[in-house]
Amino acid sequence: MIHMQFENDWTWDNLYEAIQAVDDLLVSAPHRVDLIVDVREGLRIPGDFKAIARDLLANPAPRPNEGTKVIVGANGFMRLLYNGVRKIYAHRLGERRLLFTDTVEEAQALIRENNQDA
Repeated sequence: MIHMQFENDWTWDNLYEAIQAVDDLLVSAPHRVDLIVDVREGLRIPGDFKAIARDLLANPAPRPNEGTKVIVGANGFMRLLYNGVRKIYAHRLGERRLLFTDTVEEAQALIRENNQDA
């Protein structure tokens, strides 16, 4: 499991670096890897969200060992943005989804539940 924590005043460059680090870990792991992204301390979204979302979704092919992805602490605005992006880019995302919880403990429980079904 990978647990990422956003800090206040994060940037898109920080996000790209984190995505690359996660991808490197996924490539190196011979097993399923789940992801918890804790945004409770980094709820401010930098500008130019639409262009960045389009860029991030340009190549959304999942890794074979990519597991459950849970976002912890997303506010209503973040969830609304995700749902909008999900509708616009549904053809690229397919069945890949993010789950949302309020706490890390809830995220861990969701992952355990999803792993029982896998």
